[in-house]
Amino acid sequence: MMTGRATVVVAALLLSSLIHNSALRAEEQVPWTEKPVRIDRSKQTFERLPPREMQTDPRQWLVVPARIEVIDGVSFAFSNKTYRLAGLKSIDRKHMCKMIEGGRWACGRMAAIFLGNLVRGKRLLCEINEGPEIVMLDNCQVPGKVISEAVLKAGYAWSSTDHGGSPAEAFAKANGVGLWRNPACMDKPDAC
Repeated sequence: MMTGRATVVVAALLLSSLIHNSALRAEEQVPWTEKPVRIDRSKQTFERLPPREMQTDPRQWLVVPARIEVIDGVSFAFSNKTYRLAGLKSIDRKHMCKMIEGGRWACGRMAAIFLGNLVRGKRLLCEINEGPEIVMLDNCQVPGKVISEAVLKAGYAWSSTDHGGSPAEAFAKANGVGLWRNPACMDKPDAC
């Protein structure tokens, strides 16, 4: 005679064998197996998603050596190539600006020094567009700064776009820094 505990064990064994047998019959319905199987993709009806497109960064690293020639507030040269920040206009390096008090200051030289300090000996991450004479640098960054915004915010260049400029340029004008020290120069800073 079987005890209650033995009956439960026998019932559990019978139940597990039934489940195992039904699983063997259902094996053809599931998309996975425990054994290697050759798959004929032409007979599969699974949904196929298109491959995901990888977004790539168009910018490249530009290593600027410590010894460069700074041409003006937006361009510099090394290794027989001239590099220029895209979207910015600068005054000539030798230009002297008038202060509101009537004095003059070397604004062109200060703009060149500012750019040189930003890029000299640094690794720049930029969109590089090589032209026949000048390499244009767009969307340039050094760690922690966007170079064109830093130059505009310091007031050492102005935006070359006709529709007004950028928030960094507006900041420089509002605070009277760099080329914008003299309010009379707001329209044409290179003529002041």
